[in-house]
Amino acid sequence: MTITLNEKQKHALNEAVRFARDPDNAVFTVSGLAGTGKTTVLQQTVERIMELGIRPAVCTPTGKAAHVINQKAQGKFRATTLHKVLTVRPIDTLAHIHKRLDELTLRDMGEGLSNEEKAEEQALLNTLDQQRNNKLTFEPIAPSEFRAAYDMLIFDESSMIGKTKTYDLLIAQHQVPKIYFGDAAQLPPVQDTPAVNLARADVRLTEIMRQAPDSGILPVSHHVYNRGDWLSLKQMEKFADIKVRKDFHDGMIVGFESTHQILCWTNKTRHNVAKKVRQHHFEFGNETHQFLPICGETVMVDDNDDERRLLKGQMLIIDDIAHYNPAANPFLVVVKCRDENNAERRLTLSITDLSDGYDLSDEDVYGTRYRQDSMRRWADKEGVKVMWPYCLTVHKAQGSEWPRVLYLAEMPQSHQDWRKHAYTAVTRAVEELVVCCRSFYYS
Repeated sequence: MTITLNEKQKHALNEAVRFARDPDNAVFTVSGLAGTGKTTVLQQTVERIMELGIRPAVCTPTGKAAHVINQKAQGKFRATTLHKVLTVRPIDTLAHIHKRLDELTLRDMGEGLSNEEKAEEQALLNTLDQQRNNKLTFEPIAPSEFRAAYDMLIFDESSMIGKTKTYDLLIAQHQVPKIYFGDAAQLPPVQDTPAVNLARADVRLTEIMRQAPDSGILPVSHHVYNRGDWLSLKQMEKFADIKVRKDFHDGMIVGFESTHQILCWTNKTRHNVAKKVRQHHFEFGNETHQFLPICGETVMVDDNDDERRLLKGQMLIIDDIAHYNPAANPFLVVVKCRDENNAERRLTLSITDLSDGYDLSDEDVYGTRYRQDSMRRWADKEGVKVMWPYCLTVHKAQGSEWPRVLYLAEMPQSHQDWRKHAYTAVTRAVEELVVCCRSFYYS
């Protein structure tokens, strides 16, 4: 399919390619709000500079963001996380397992795996899960080693790159041309400052390209960011893909929890909503440990776990609770589960987040509050951190998108981050957005 670029996109593409030809070490930035075609320009930029013989490393802050690009690139190039490009694993037994799994992953993305290769992949994953006490160490890759494989760096979702935790440690040492694509309107990195000032980008894309004629998601998101307020209720109700609810209470999620991804502001709301969703779906009776995942239930990985090849945001389907001893540590549980590729895993999970909102005050079963604090820290160190996927904070939702989103707009509009928070929430929806907010008015 031939893609026709608008004038701003053509300008961005030509300027990015011109910059790539310039041997001087420098930085080039392209910014744009949702739907203005940043990914399209990135794709064509990469293809054009590869035709010139330039070897770009296409990087994203998260595995999910890399997956989105790879789906659109259709095999013409491959994006990966910046940590995979800018770090190196010392070669040991564990690293050899990961190297072979990397090879199998690439083959699976291309021509697919044979039955023998699928069995090999499953066996390697089983070995990986059994060796959970072995630590896979990472070191920043030497600039000379990077230059042997690449000539420049291209980043997508640049608003998520933190200065202290990522840029200073991994990116700054590489004196190669760098092109950053990103959305200045999105929330900044959690507990860090942005590494890239997208508000002063070299090229800004402004024309909405990704929009059906009767869609309101992108116009509303742009209005939120540019004006710092919602459109009036009358205007919102004109759009076929936007619904508004002026009430705001926990019970309103019933009817949406199975079809919409619920987004909120605070972790307190997230925990309350997740608990209510589970109570609506499952019969617990007098079960003591209601925070344990039930067979068939899905949990979401809450932190990148390189040793176990798990990415933040990845889903795990629980098949069975293999071992749980609350007297030893109520926040660690061993489960049999399947990942998104249906590979069977036996993993030790840290359920510190799953248990929030539930009563763990029984000292005979769960230990004193002081002891619980130390057990929580130990669980987060030893297990895979997971959370319920039923409701996410908008911060955790960055870099993802869903067909339908229910946004619990609880953040006050007087809050300094309201514009970016509401904008980020709205742009997570692709087909339908439901906004629950008390502040809508008729005009």
